[in-house]
Amino acid sequence: MRLVATDMDGTLLNANHEISEKNKQTIQNLQARGIEVIAATGRNFPEAMAPVRQAGLSLPAICINGAEVRNEKGEIIAATHLLPDDIDKAMITLAKYDIYFDLYIQDNIYALSAEKQIDMFMQVGQSAKQIVPTEAIRESIMERIGKGIIKEVDTYDTVLDKHKGAVSKILGICHSDEQFELATKELQQSPQVAISSSGKGVIEINHTAAQKGIALEKYAALKGIDMKEVMVIGDNYNDVSMMERAGISVAMENAPDDIKAVCSHETASSDADGFTLAIETIL
Repeated sequence: MRLVATDMDGTLLNANHEISEKNKQTIQNLQARGIEVIAATGRNFPEAMAPVRQAGLSLPAICINGAEVRNEKGEIIAATHLLPDDIDKAMITLAKYDIYFDLYIQDNIYALSAEKQIDMFMQVGQSAKQIVPTEAIRESIMERIGKGIIKEVDTYDTVLDKHKGAVSKILGICHSDEQFELATKELQQSPQVAISSSGKGVIEINHTAAQKGIALEKYAALKGIDMKEVMVIGDNYNDVSMMERAGISVAMENAPDDIKAVCSHETASSDADGFTLAIETIL
């Protein structure tokens, strides 16, 4: 095994959105053995790197579900954006089903509501069967707003006037299963749009070329690594494109049953250092 690709929320990160000391040591041990570790996440780059740097680690990253691939220095290796017409259609569809959404543009997340951001992180944590620390998440979101990573705006119109060609992802949150299914079905009708999810009720809209699996293949090829030499660890539907391509695929205990069915192995939950257990068991 020459490369380990790990999802972040619900996989590498615990309920506090941190990399535990055990998982940190495991990553350092892999790197010392010459085995590369890459984070593969729906987060944008600043969000992805916050817990990585907090743990004192350095990792390359597949960000925004594969819309960006970055090296350890943060330099963009590859980038894919939604088409302007698909952005318009997606926004109309989400509004039709009363689904709140954010726009991911470059290193920023544009949001209409900080409270909706908190709600989104809560829902992702709950779907990973974590005990979600509400106040810690609130503090984290407000800190990101303070740093300008999350930008609260009154309307998306002025944002899109400036950045319509640079939208990497649209992220929606829905509390109705029926509305979620109807919106997803309608969004999937656009041939250049890929729909995935990192948690119950979370709709992630990317270009079809912006998928974690495609991005991982690109990164592995650049490194001269065969996909048979790649191990993937994840917990949700936006990880499936990686799991299907890797030599070894591992589902977290907190993953849905149909995700586990795709994988060759299963490990403990994210709060029980399932990442480390998978590495120790398999490698």
